[in-house]
Amino acid sequence: MEERDFMLVKCWYCKEKVEKGSNDWTSYNGHNYHIECVEIAKQRAHFYEYINYIFCLKSPGPVIISQAKMYNEKYGYSFLGMERALRYWIEVKHNPETRPIEDRTIGIIPYVYNDAQAYYARVDKINEQFRKDTEKAEAREKIIKVVPIPKQKERKPKYNIDEIE
Repeated sequence: MEERDFMLVKCWYCKEKVEKGSNDWTSYNGHNYHIECVEIAKQRAHFYEYINYIFCLKSPGPVIISQAKMYNEKYGYSFLGMERALRYWIEVKHNPETRPIEDRTIGIIPYVYNDAQAYYARVDKINEQFRKDTEKAEAREKIIKVVPIPKQKERKPKYNIDEIE
């Protein structure tokens, strides 16, 4: 058997070593990651993009970043879950962000996180059921038998007027 020598690199997210080129390694945005860590990094990037969008920022400030880090580490909230909580609060519950820019934080997340997760669990369940129903409908074959219409024969009149005379 041939043994490969993998180069050890540091995962950009968890800072642990990963063998570059192994099945547990991937690259994202020019950085090295574990397969599990790259998904978290993508969720975090989408979360911060959404924050920038709703607060009209170029990048989240230190207060927002520290809040997100605390919610992630202390409460175990995922970045996807926090993004869904904000979407739920702003888009579903219709609470527009109108505070002055210096007061814009993500402090609402702990208060709506569980409700948002329940809401999106219901939405995901409905979407999954819809997907299954659609697949079943597409899988059903309808056999349509096409019967050609027979051509009608030209009928000859029973009596010919010329013959009668």
